[in-house]
Amino acid sequence: MGGTRAGHAQACPRVVMSIETKIAWVAGFIEGEGCISFRQGASLCVSQVQKFPLEYLNSVVGGKIYKAMTPAGKPMFRHCLFGAHAVSVLMSIYCLMSPKKQSQIRNVIRKWKKQPGRQRHATLRPRHPNGTYL
Repeated sequence: MGGTRAGHAQACPRVVMSIETKIAWVAGFIEGEGCISFRQGASLCVSQVQKFPLEYLNSVVGGKIYKAMTPAGKPMFRHCLFGAHAVSVLMSIYCLMSPKKQSQIRNVIRKWKKQPGRQRHATLRPRHPNGTYL
């Protein structure tokens, strides 16, 4: 069953989703796999062995995908957002998250607001499938 992404695309036609559905998908993915933290600034990271889900996440919210290693030394990928970009995504999914994740989001946003020199406004700009912002 573990075919290539090209094989997956042939078996499953591309589904066009509304922005609401995409935000719900992002919320569910981050609920299960996301790490919401504040070190030197707000950050939202998701790590996966498979790159495909992170590529989809990146197509919806932007950010950057990095190569990384698991604790066992196996290759994996990490998608990260930082600063105002992370905060804008977190604010957009807040109401869809569990109480535990909502608490993490509130804590990160509270610390981010107190951070000197931060960008003053955070807004989520939906992305078109071609990569441009709407």
